[in-house]
Amino acid sequence: MKSLVHSLSAIILGTSLIIASLILRDGLSGNATKSNDLNFQNEETVSTPNVMTIKQLSAYLQISEGSIESIIYNDDKDKANMSSYETYEFIPYIKLDNEYRFLKKEIDKWLEYINHNN
Repeated sequence: MKSLVHSLSAIILGTSLIIASLILRDGLSGNATKSNDLNFQNEETVSTPNVMTIKQLSAYLQISEGSIESIIYNDDKDKANMSSYETYEFIPYIKLDNEYRFLKKEIDKWLEYINHNN
């Protein structure tokens, strides 16, 4: 009788350990998935550089490169006829080696200005 009780106890204990390990595995893999999702979101955020080319800005703003060039052309034309203007009234850029560069922080401020003043 004692050996039967010991055998049943061993089977119940073994089954409990297997069930517990399955529960823990599923719980940990669920957390791993959430962690991977967060890492993916962080990669997307990091993929936008602090200094962008027209092509990168085009992807960031989700508009064509031609649209950005048109905005720059029209802004420069309008600025030439003004003696003063607000900083973020026009798209902020710098020109290095005849190529336009855009600071992400400045573009974000410009977008905010445009959003609040249109």
